[in-house]
This record gives sequence, C-alpha cells and structure tokens, in this order.
Amino acid sequence: TDVGASFITGLPSGIDADPGIRFSVVPGYRIYNDDLFSVSLQLDTGLIWNGLDGGGDLYQVPVLAGFEYAFHTGSIVEPYVGIGGGGVYSDYSVSSAFGGGDNSFDGALQGMAGVRFKLSDSAEVGVGYKYLHNWASNVDYIGTHSASVMFVFRF
Repeated sequence: TDVGASFITGLPSGIDADPGIRFSVVPGYRIYNDDLFSVSLQLDTGLIWNGLDGGGDLYQVPVLAGFEYAFHTGSIVEPYVGIGGGGVYSDYSVSSAFGGGDNSFDGALQGMAGVRFKLSDSAEVGVGYKYLHNWASNVDYIGTHSASVMFVFRF
C-alpha cells in the first residue's frame, strides 16, 4: 500500500488542479525471483483526489494490471521499476462556467519507479513515483504525478 501527494496536468484551459492525495492498494504475486532481480504481477487500485481551482473536485479510481521489476543489490536497498495498463474511473465537478462536471471510465497507462528498504524477510518501507496517463473523455489526457511513501508486506 502507498499514500502520497498527487499533481495533475493536462486539464482543459482555464481549469487548474490543486495538489491532492493518492492512496493505493497494490496486491501482487512474485512470478520470478533470483539473486539479481524479481518480477511481480500486480493489480493497482485506490483513490486519487485533487481539488480544482474555482471550486470543484476531481476523483480518479485506477484499475490497472502490470509488472514490477525489483533489482536485488545484496543490501537492504531494493530499487524497482514497473509499468501497467487498464482503466481509470474519473469523476469531476467544476463551476457551471466550465461545464458542470462529468464521469467516465477510460483507458490508462502507468509507469513507476522507486526504492524500498528491507525491514525483515516479509516487510519493507520505501518511497516511489508514479505517472498515470489517463485518456479521459472530453480532454486530450489527464496526467497524474504521484510521490508516495509505501509499506510492503509479503506472505
């Protein structure tokens, strides 16, 4: 699981987003593991919220499947990168001057990178960055940048 700040780009002209928050739950299954690296399949979902200038809110619920590659360094430090795809449910409301609001479920891709620190054989903490590219209806795209802290539990 992770939680952190979110920043939005790509909104229509005249609509700006305030910094918001992202909370994610990412269950996964490690499909390959050796001394150099591991590969995991993951499902990433959660909630992203950003306030919109002039009143309003943007909520996003990603539903993404993907891969994560973690690099074993022989120490407690474990860098990782990943990519995923799927969709995002978006719901926004803005003042009537900008058209009111809308909701949709649209295609999305996500890239991520970060570093985790091993606490034990089953627990890690870390920091990470995610970029979510959502082809939302009625706009070219919505880009969500997230910087998060995370806790990983393996069983």
